[in-house]
Amino acid sequence: MPRSEIPMRRIKVFCYLLTLAVASPLITRPATASVTSRISCAHGSVGVSLDIDGDIDPASVEVIRNLFAKLHAQEAMLASGGKCDADNATQANDLSAFGDHYGINSRGGSIYAAMAIGRMLRRENAWIAVNGVCFSACVFILAGAVDRMIGESDQVGIHRPYLWSTPENPMGADQVMLAYSRTLQDMRSYLSEMNVSQRLANDMLATEPENNRILTEAELKAYRLTGVDPAEQQRRAIQKEAADIKEANELGLDRLEYTRRKSLGGILCDSLSTGDYGAFIACKRSILKHGNF
Repeated sequence: MPRSEIPMRRIKVFCYLLTLAVASPLITRPATASVTSRISCAHGSVGVSLDIDGDIDPASVEVIRNLFAKLHAQEAMLASGGKCDADNATQANDLSAFGDHYGINSRGGSIYAAMAIGRMLRRENAWIAVNGVCFSACVFILAGAVDRMIGESDQVGIHRPYLWSTPENPMGADQVMLAYSRTLQDMRSYLSEMNVSQRLANDMLATEPENNRILTEAELKAYRLTGVDPAEQQRRAIQKEAADIKEANELGLDRLEYTRRKSLGGILCDSLSTGDYGAFIACKRSILKHGNF
């Protein structure tokens, strides 16, 4: 059913904030996330930095949506021959314009806000690093990133989602059933969209809200919540192959000879990779062009 046709009774139900909260009642949660973002522009290149810290809510979605809109506007400006906007311009020795950074440290928040952010990260082919913890709704953002970096000291936790209800705004049994069923359906659809195992949804439902379950490294791999997403792996492989073929053609080499020279460069120039990076690149280029130093 199109959203425009959803009956008003159902719209009122969804006005209740559905959250994935932290398991422990002893932990105090901030009211909203602190989103720190920056766009850097220099020497014809644009970089982006984003850190999410705290609860995930609709305000977080808008901040991140605006960040990507500004990023693409700056990229379009450069592509058309323009200059860096004054607000984004960096110093000559600032390398932030030549890369991107995405980090998150969150104990939960709104499922729907998290899924909206996750979809934005997927559209941007963005990676993300856990900087501390990623619990509850945060896991949906993690699922949306094309590459997830989780350190040994970082924690990812799951539990069953619950509906936010208060004595002032109680939810009836029919409302709970309708809202919860729809949410579980949306959760499963989202995880499927992100190539994450449906077993994750099942295990979330099997874990009570008061029992935040910290996932092991083996579980993260089984859920496909760590490392590079399979679709992203395919995209990168195609992108690399297209670049290799283009370079081979420019050098006048067939694919077999190009591959041989590329492999030789990796072997002969390896000793330079941890020292003089410029010399390392020059070495590889020389071997690709001449077949030797």
